[in-house]
Amino acid sequence: FIADFDGKLGSEERLGMRQSFEHSRAEVGKGVSFWICSRFDPHAMILDCPPATVSAWLRQRARQALGVFHQRLLGLTSLQGALGWEALFVLDPTVFDVIVCLKPPAIENGRAPKKIERLKAAAKREAIASFIARLRSHLSPVCLVFHGADSHMVALKWRPAAFFPQHQNVLMGAVPHTMLPQEGVQPPLCIPNILCLTAAVASLAEGLALDVTMVGARAGPLQSPGK
Repeated sequence: FIADFDGKLGSEERLGMRQSFEHSRAEVGKGVSFWICSRFDPHAMILDCPPATVSAWLRQRARQALGVFHQRLLGLTSLQGALGWEALFVLDPTVFDVIVCLKPPAIENGRAPKKIERLKAAAKREAIASFIARLRSHLSPVCLVFHGADSHMVALKWRPAAFFPQHQNVLMGAVPHTMLPQEGVQPPLCIPNILCLTAAVASLAEGLALDVTMVGARAGPLQSPGK
């Protein structure tokens, strides 16, 4: 994407930016994420863009949106009015790796909530915010954390590069790893331990969640903290 802030970019400058993009894409392959340049940053080196995992997810959402528009344009859907657009905003949970279904708030029966009820609701909101902050603080090296307040859901998406075997280093932080022994005197390699990570998520969600599920896992929920 070329951002022409003042409309002064010429054809030669645009060609140079395009060539820079093609050169960078050839170096990193198809895993390139966003590439946004401007007259002030012709090689897209300054702007901090989302990782390739988010880029792939947004491209998938864009294809879904185009599919919905295509069906509406050709009249291929029987739903009319606002109902025909619901599919555009429905989130596909299968794109994530771990789903935490939070307990929904208590449904009010038309009366004004009592003071104790308001305090409980505020404490719950604070606990959920703390839970999400802890997930992002401790697991950011290995996953992205998403929170849907309206859907009462927290979703985790693993960072593929974080699961490449690597030597132990200080950047691993508190993330649990499995040691892979190597031949001879070579130091062991480490990979994040999925079972320990998901168990830690379930433990942190205890009391706040209905269940914690690994998407695509045949065994079902890891546990049901609310049951």
